Amino acid sequence: MDEGGFILDYFTPPGSSLAESNRILQHIEAILHATPEVETTSRRTGLQLGLAAVTESNRGDFTVKLKAKRSRSVDDVISDLRAQIATEEPATKIEFVQLLSDMIGDLTSQPEPVVIKLSPKMENS
Repeated sequence: MDEGGFILDYFTPPGSSLAESNRILQHIEAILHATPEVETTSRRTGLQLGLAAVTESNRGDFTVKLKAKRSRSVDDVISDLRAQIATEEPATKIEFVQLLSDMIGDLTSQPEPVVIKLSPKMENS
């Protein structure tokens, strides 16, 4: 599903100074803005949505909005960004999540993906 954007969760190395974490995150932000399909980004550090959802200062996320008119799918953009960030900032762990899934996970304090199972209706013979 192409929601026109995605969430990039990040985890800088534990014990990283605030200055070093900021350097890493500014570099990742530069990578995002250099991607032609990216329209805007916003960054949260140490916070999640929801009540009293303060996390550690070495983790957070970028919300990335893609341009409406683009030649590549969200999956293609994510694939390229994953490879580039892993190469240029290998000590930083990253995860890519769909917008709705991330929001539901943050609000329910359960960051696991939502799974919906559909089964065909069985008719009686």
